[in-house]
Amino acid sequence: MMIRVFTYRLTPTLAQAQNFARTAGSCRWVYNGALAIRERLYRETGKALSYSALCKWLSWNRNRADLPWLSESPSVAQQQALRDLADAYSRFFKGQNRRPTFKRKGRARESFRVTKYGVRVERLSKSVGRIRLPGVGWVRLRYSRPLDARICNATIYRRAGRWYVSVCCEADTEPAPANASGGVVGLDMGIARTITTSDGATYQAPAQDRVRLRRLQKSLSLKQGPVKGKRRASKNWRKALARLQRFKAREADKLRDFHHQTTTALIRENQAIVVEELVVSRMTRRARGKGRASKAGLNRSILAQGWSAFRQMLEQKGAHAGVTVVAVPPAYTSQTCHHCGYTACENRKSQAVFACVSCGHRANADVNAARNILKAAGLAVSACGDVVRPRPVAASVALCRLASVKQEPNGSQLCLF
Repeated sequence: MMIRVFTYRLTPTLAQAQNFARTAGSCRWVYNGALAIRERLYRETGKALSYSALCKWLSWNRNRADLPWLSESPSVAQQQALRDLADAYSRFFKGQNRRPTFKRKGRARESFRVTKYGVRVERLSKSVGRIRLPGVGWVRLRYSRPLDARICNATIYRRAGRWYVSVCCEADTEPAPANASGGVVGLDMGIARTITTSDGATYQAPAQDRVRLRRLQKSLSLKQGPVKGKRRASKNWRKALARLQRFKAREADKLRDFHHQTTTALIRENQAIVVEELVVSRMTRRARGKGRASKAGLNRSILAQGWSAFRQMLEQKGAHAGVTVVAVPPAYTSQTCHHCGYTACENRKSQAVFACVSCGHRANADVNAARNILKAAGLAVSACGDVVRPRPVAASVALCRLASVKQEPNGSQLCLF
């Protein structure tokens, strides 16, 4: 059984959009109220409230005369907010995330979730469909792809003024057989070149419009913003914020589209893919002392590529298509010669040129790193088309000796498996 997520853009009416905003606000109120009660009870008695006790607290609040707006929203969405709080505490006690905090209006994402009961998706035309939601009814959506699995739940959220729905489904289909004619490829992640394969192909992410981003940010800073306890935000400030949010949403959509197209192409053409096991959170830590400005620019460039999202998307599509995706440590892959295995920082002459000081081999630095990444995985394809994966080892001289050497037409040598 596989879990799949189908995301559609909603086109609600004004009344439906107001209903969405009201439901999301009530779920935020329920989440914050349950969090406050649980924290206070734990400080006083050392005990925690269970999910069933919080549901009774929710029922009592929905029947209060001074909170009539709370009963106008569907109870199933508010119960899912309580379940999210219980899951957040469970992950906190397991050491998987931080302690749950309160959701601030305007900072936290406006969203709510409903269960599968009453949720149904129908197609009306080639690109138009509708979804039935409890407490809302039928809502139009852009039918971008067919939904061919059993619905588990649906999450409605707003991003940059637009409403979306993510439908989580269960699929009984087994992973499709891998492409028998495909090979094995290694991927090197970079900034100048977003993705470079061991075959020499490159994929470049769309560049961000930094000039327009700075202009919109400056325009927002010149408007009268909100100050807690003193004044509300001006109308011009809200308009400038909406323009900035729409711009960031378009940039994110372009990057996500690049990730989808690139991962789909790599999955279709290859039988196994090797990627770097990059820890982006550590790579983009804030620098202290000298070099803070240059490190901040490097962090922006790294985050603009979306390496973590790309790898996650590649692994998910690989599991669905039956393609093996392996992550290897990236240490010394850019300083090691894939021809002789000699490792030295002097081999990397520049960002684009790799010249081994031991054997004199010259190649593109990104292609050389991608071939080292492929070599480090120890992957090969047998004669019958099956992926053979020995124990992953680091790129070394011994591994290069085990590889055969192919003579290229230009006289250079290429290590193969």
